[in-house]
Amino acid sequence: MENNNFQKDVNDVEHNEQVNNVKSKNDIKKTVILLVVVLVLVLAIGIGVGYLMSKNEGNANKNASFTNNANQNINQNANEIEVVKVVSSENSARQMIVEGKGENNDTVWSYTTPAENVPDEIVNRGQKLIETRKGKVYLCDWGKLYILDEQTGKVLAKNTDHNMGAARVYVFDENDNLYTVSYLSNLDKFDTNAKLINSTEEVWNKGFVWPQNMTLSGNNLIIDYGEEGVVTVNKDTFKIVAERTQQNTETETEYNTAVTEIKKCFKDEEWVKQNITMKYNQFNQPIGENEKHKHTFITLSNNSGDKPIIVVEDQLLDDYNYCRAFQLYVVSFENGKVIANSAGDYSNHAEHCYMKVDPNNRIMLYAYGHMNSGCDSYSKILFNKFEKVDTFYYRYDFDENNPEEMIRSEFKTEDNKTLTEDEVKRIEEKYKNCKFYDLNTELTASNVDAYVK
Repeated sequence: MENNNFQKDVNDVEHNEQVNNVKSKNDIKKTVILLVVVLVLVLAIGIGVGYLMSKNEGNANKNASFTNNANQNINQNANEIEVVKVVSSENSARQMIVEGKGENNDTVWSYTTPAENVPDEIVNRGQKLIETRKGKVYLCDWGKLYILDEQTGKVLAKNTDHNMGAARVYVFDENDNLYTVSYLSNLDKFDTNAKLINSTEEVWNKGFVWPQNMTLSGNNLIIDYGEEGVVTVNKDTFKIVAERTQQNTETETEYNTAVTEIKKCFKDEEWVKQNITMKYNQFNQPIGENEKHKHTFITLSNNSGDKPIIVVEDQLLDDYNYCRAFQLYVVSFENGKVIANSAGDYSNHAEHCYMKVDPNNRIMLYAYGHMNSGCDSYSKILFNKFEKVDTFYYRYDFDENNPEEMIRSEFKTEDNKTLTEDEVKRIEEKYKNCKFYDLNTELTASNVDAYVK
């Protein structure tokens, strides 16, 4: 019985081992199949990705090739037309012929301007192929502007109403507006449709005749007239910003020389002592060499650009105010040297009068008042002297109720002729817009460098 049971156990064990072996083999088969499937999928994906990448690269190359070819075609098209001026007929019915030439110098298109009856003695008109720009051909024919298509020669725009001259010089701005000027001619501005935007005769009226070149600098047109000079014009307003002629250049050189020489003199103590320092006080008494002086100055506005003019005041610094004197001097430059002239033969009493200057209008006001007698005198400040223009004398008193209010009467001229109050008012009215200043800037080296220029 035991043997039978034992044998049964053995058989069961063997059976289980066989079953396990079969399961193990089946598991291995499944694993292998799974690996094969995974490998196949990986290979398939790799092949697919490679195919797609290859296809995209091919398309990219095709696109690049197409783009390059297109660019080549564009460049060829842009360069294949050469626009030339062929002939300008010499008979009275003058016409301009312009042609577009291909690669082999064959005529692609031809344009002939309308016949123009032009007398032989014509002035300020002509024919010019201006420029081929951004697919457009600009040409001038007897003062008329035509704009053609570069590829076809078709007229895109024209202006036959305005005489632009011969477009001797020209320039385009960033918006492709065209600026032209010719001899004895207006300065003109046209847009891309040949419409006249602006025109001026101001440059011509200034005497500039033969333009040699024109350039654009910022907002300004710079027109070079050679020996005649250079004119700078605002491209938007057409107002002259600056002009320089040969005479201007010589004047500027002389002006700079004058400034340099005046500065040297002002910094030279001996020159100051000899030329802009008082020798006598208001009582015509000699002023001692040891007396202290103070020099102040003001530079006049130089509207005409001719010569620098400086007014200097010399003040005598005395402990006794009653004797304090002062005098004005006008300093300029003439015939290669610095000159100085005083405003009078004698010094002035600082307690009884004053002198003020309007630097913009170049007027000096002298005002005197002492012992109920007064005087107002207006003088032009010229480059080498003070020239009296209007002077009147008067008696004065003060209002008892208002001590600061002066009451003037008995007006007289320098030659003792009577003036009415209305005549005096008319004199004062002439100078009502003047702004008179004291001379407070001390004549030191640093101030001279800062204000004399």
